Amino acid sequence: MRICFPDNFKRIPIRIAGAAVACTAFFMCARVTALAQGPSPAEIRASMIELSLTGALPLPSPDLQEAAGCVRATQTDVRTETLHGRGSIIGLTDREIRILTAAHVTAGAEQGRITFPVGETGGYECACRVERTDEASDTAVLTVAAGDVPDIVFLGLRAVTPDADPPAEEEIFCIFDGGVSAGTRAEEEAADGFFTCLLDAVPGMSGAGIFNARGGFAGILIGGETGTERVLAAGWK
Repeated sequence: MRICFPDNFKRIPIRIAGAAVACTAFFMCARVTALAQGPSPAEIRASMIELSLTGALPLPSPDLQEAAGCVRATQTDVRTETLHGRGSIIGLTDREIRILTAAHVTAGAEQGRITFPVGETGGYECACRVERTDEASDTAVLTVAAGDVPDIVFLGLRAVTPDADPPAEEEIFCIFDGGVSAGTRAEEEAADGFFTCLLDAVPGMSGAGIFNARGGFAGILIGGETGTERVLAAGWK
């Protein structure tokens, strides 16, 4: 091994071999320590999170296929002891992850399980806490400590990007079980804070995000009648 010393590096000439070696080692250690100083692991992680959250949504023009690919990282599975549904990540920081879902999915529970997307088909499951529910809008907010999610999973997640409410007959979609259900917003009026969609829906889709064709987040799916395409969505501001 060849060791190169800087020009200003000076050895202390001491006749006692042991002492000379000790002094040289001391100066080398001081030099190595100085070179090793830099951003802490926490600072590096924060920088990576900031870079990973730089999103491209909403898209400049409608493109349902591209939008569906972009928003997939915002969608989660939600499970309690008795029910399951979907959720949309509405907040993402280095301390916690916030998920919006349908209140009836929580079934009054204080805790549940969240499965975050990993790649195209994988998932990572961890515990979540029910922070609050609103029965009037049938919405609930869940939280997960960011430290409970491995960095390799966390850095692949995205938070939804709210967009203007979709006008009547505009193309919309939601994601469930790896598939995409596309439809349109219905012209009919709904209760304040809600809108109606013409969209294929199946049990277990409650809480799924409703997006326009630019990937903008409009709300979450609340419910509908089995066998029909008419579903009710809660708007989100």
